[in-house]
Amino acid sequence: MKTTLYRIGILLGLSAMAACSAEKNLKPESESQTRTVTVTAAATKTTIEYEGSDVSHLVWCDGDEVAYCTEVNSDTFKKAVVTSNAFKAEIPSSAQNIVVIWPAGNNEGKTLAQASSELASETTCNIDEDFDGALLPMMAVASVPSDSDNIDVEYNCLASVIRFTVYPANTDTAESLMKITVSANESMVGTFAMSHDGYLAFNGSGKETVVNVTGSSESILLTEEPEAYVVVNRASYTGVDVKVDTDLGTYVFADGAMDVSSPDRSLYRVKLDLSTKSPVPDTPKKYFTVVTDLSDITDDGTYLIATDKGDSEYYITDNKPTDTSNYYWLMGVGVSHDEYGISFTEDLMTYVCNITKHDGGYKVFFPNLVKQGNTGLEMIAQGGSGDFSQHDGEGKAWFVTTDTADGYSDSMQPRRYWDLNISSNGTALLINKYDRGNGKNAYYKFCTDHSWFTLCHEGEKFKDIKILKLTEI
Repeated sequence: MKTTLYRIGILLGLSAMAACSAEKNLKPESESQTRTVTVTAAATKTTIEYEGSDVSHLVWCDGDEVAYCTEVNSDTFKKAVVTSNAFKAEIPSSAQNIVVIWPAGNNEGKTLAQASSELASETTCNIDEDFDGALLPMMAVASVPSDSDNIDVEYNCLASVIRFTVYPANTDTAESLMKITVSANESMVGTFAMSHDGYLAFNGSGKETVVNVTGSSESILLTEEPEAYVVVNRASYTGVDVKVDTDLGTYVFADGAMDVSSPDRSLYRVKLDLSTKSPVPDTPKKYFTVVTDLSDITDDGTYLIATDKGDSEYYITDNKPTDTSNYYWLMGVGVSHDEYGISFTEDLMTYVCNITKHDGGYKVFFPNLVKQGNTGLEMIAQGGSGDFSQHDGEGKAWFVTTDTADGYSDSMQPRRYWDLNISSNGTALLINKYDRGNGKNAYYKFCTDHSWFTLCHEGEKFKDIKILKLTEI
């Protein structure tokens, strides 16, 4: 690896020199001319095969796509498909060195200095398929011979592959592998990118990596001793926790150490024997779930106002009103959900509201909305009378401080109160208590024309809302 880094530094130095020269001179004719070369690697590696009794190694698969570039200043990365351990490359005739990156990723069209490769923080491992070599970034650097159109390269794996073999807690129990999570004190995933000094550097962005396990119902059984792969930065790790999730429970191997830093090794094997561990007791999980009964709306509850976006997504009210002076509309923010609702995250707390019952009706209060430096706002209806004139039937849902609302006259107090009806299918109707004198209800709904939540009368473009309550399940 040190040799590779040194040669990359030379390449970037050559590229920088070419850039400086180009400022003073016209582009040499040789840079506009190209030649076709064949790039071959006898010991190339993108997936894992086995020989004999569990002797595993990494090999190429036909159809693998790489990206290549040279040190010539005008050159950018191109893609090529590997067949029989080789690919054709069209390079500038003046090129003296070539860099090849696997997988190609999003490097096409980028310069050498812009090259990068990612280590994903969450991956999927299909037990019934080969290891997905696209998860293992590699780079090769080689000289371009002047007297031959054949270039031999040797790839260096930038990361390490860990193969976890999971053994059952009880051979008499049908238990299936679902997920493996690995965390440590040091960064395990992130981006490999060219640094300012011309070297390939790992920029860590996460101390945890997750592999979701799929496959046939038989192959994921622990009695079959399934194998799952994770890819992490080539480093030494402390405080390593490995969590194994099955369909029956969770097992934790805590506070270990792991050294996968050897430059001469890319594949490590780890055995996880669940019979040595007791399942961790299930802990309640927090979800925002759809309220289907008015009795579930309580003063101490925490809520999201939402509407359906698709089969597995909601729009929820944003915490940034669209008008900085009047604060009329809240845009819809797309959030995914499953059969339980929206899984809790701390980020969601910036969008929540409180719904409390009073003699005059319900109040809706957003603790994290900000207006002109004031944090915490009530949602009220616009005053006046008659039909709404804005945006073809839309009205203004204002957001004001409680002190401001307390200062309104008695006749305007109903603007801050709402009737609330909730059906068994989760449809919620927020109806403002202020009488506009036109015999029509003023609802709080979602406008499909603008993708925002708004005060409105009934209409086809206005979708019903749902109210989701923070709950442990």
